[in-house]
Amino acid sequence: MMLIGIATTSASAEQMNEGQSLSGRIHYELRTVANNGKEIWLYSREDKSDAMKLCDTEGWGNLEVHFSPDEKWIVVQDGGLSLGVRCRLFRTQNGLPRHPTIGVS
Repeated sequence: MMLIGIATTSASAEQMNEGQSLSGRIHYELRTVANNGKEIWLYSREDKSDAMKLCDTEGWGNLEVHFSPDEKWIVVQDGGLSLGVRCRLFRTQNGLPRHPTIGVS
């Protein structure tokens, strides 16, 4: 199994609804959708004109988003005690998300 060094962008005390990679080139935010659902969106421009949906998230209260140092990988950890915690690995291309590469529950 290959291990990837991942930089964390989460806080342990309070849910972060937005954040960025260590370089600041990729930003993420949570958006509320119908039926109080949540989605994670990525963008690089300040006006968010290039925003792209990365994925849905059910257990957003335990959400952590991690970027690899080279920003080619994004790990989304979400869920909780009742939902179970899952990690999903996404590959980026030119700073934009591609389809999920690996999904682990």
